[in-house]
Amino acid sequence: MKPEQLSWTGDIRHYESSPNTFRGFCPSCGTRLYFRSDRWPHEIHVHAATMANPQDYPPDAQVFMPSRAKWLDRLPSIPAHEGFQQQPSGHSPAETR
Repeated sequence: MKPEQLSWTGDIRHYESSPNTFRGFCPSCGTRLYFRSDRWPHEIHVHAATMANPQDYPPDAQVFMPSRAKWLDRLPSIPAHEGFQQQPSGHSPAETR
């Protein structure tokens, strides 16, 4: 989702997992909340289970299908991609695989 569409309640711990890439966690229980990176400056990837109304945000794509859990069937109603749906800013496709 777009960062400006998002508001959080409660405390969040931010972990820089790689340069300019952050993951948010609940400091009380450790639940993963989001992923954001300067590589996708107009996106924040929120874990659906943390949303108050996840049904309001249906997925519009599946990415990295070769690395999915084998028990997870493809969802035929939305596009599937072998890698990123949108390449990160400033990176060629070869750099992101």
